[in-house]
Amino acid sequence: MRPKPSARPAAARFHPREWEDFGPLDGRSVLHLQCHNGVETIAFAQRGTARVTGLDFSEAGLAAARRNAEAAGVAVEFVAADVYDGVAALGGRTFDLVYTGRGSLMFLPDLGPGPRSWPRWWPPAAWPT
Repeated sequence: MRPKPSARPAAARFHPREWEDFGPLDGRSVLHLQCHNGVETIAFAQRGTARVTGLDFSEAGLAAARRNAEAAGVAVEFVAADVYDGVAALGGRTFDLVYTGRGSLMFLPDLGPGPRSWPRWWPPAAWPT
């Protein structure tokens, strides 16, 4: 029998190089775009982030994500919104790390106005100079 998605250890959710690229997560905030069933979102919470938010347009996916987070015993906020409307849906909040899963960008037919607003999710101190 296959284990539930939430039962898989956080370390197994990403390649070790990816965890290195993310850097230390303790005390940081993470936004996971197109989070679907939340298993990668949950992995961020299990690695010690202070605040994890998952955003997805699918209510069914988010219902599964909430069940998975509860089963894993972690606190994650899941927000229902299309990524193009994400800035408004998240009310101007900022995050230390914004992530979208491998292969998720191919589901965005327009990398125009919506994604161009995504830098608003990073605090000004994180913007390149």
